[in-house]
Amino acid sequence: LVIGADFQTQGRGRRGRVWEASPGDAVLFSVLLRPSRVGRDVRLLPIVAAVGVAEGLAELGASVGLVWPNDLTVDGKKLGGILCELSSVGQELAWAVVGVGINVRTSPALAAGRWEPTSLAEVLGAPPARDLVLAATLRGLGTWFGRWYEDGNTAVLGAFAARDVLSGRT
Repeated sequence: LVIGADFQTQGRGRRGRVWEASPGDAVLFSVLLRPSRVGRDVRLLPIVAAVGVAEGLAELGASVGLVWPNDLTVDGKKLGGILCELSSVGQELAWAVVGVGINVRTSPALAAGRWEPTSLAEVLGAPPARDLVLAATLRGLGTWFGRWYEDGNTAVLGAFAARDVLSGRT
């Protein structure tokens, strides 16, 4: 199940940070999953999502770097973010929600953010159609969720490492 929004006035990121977007400025969506992963493997869900979103945006020409575990960056600027939440019943994972926000037309002001914001319009020279951004991102997510389920953790960890902008930094 995928649910999208045209704008966001009370969104939140990690550690309670506010994430807002004006109408038409961003791609904002959540994906409901009922993965069969349990135990320690489920901790990689944000990493799988980040790799999938980055790969999807690469289809559009954006070279996206990743900051553990949920920031999407381009040239040291924040393009978007991912927030995962889950629930379990006993030892069984009941559901997971992957929330994604990608700046498309504008770069919103981030209060006390670690990164200066950017948008796909700035990165690519013009804003791509949001439906194309959504489709490319969902393809990337589908590909990487499938690889994770089929092949385990190694491939996704390698793909994350290749995009890890903090690698080698303190």
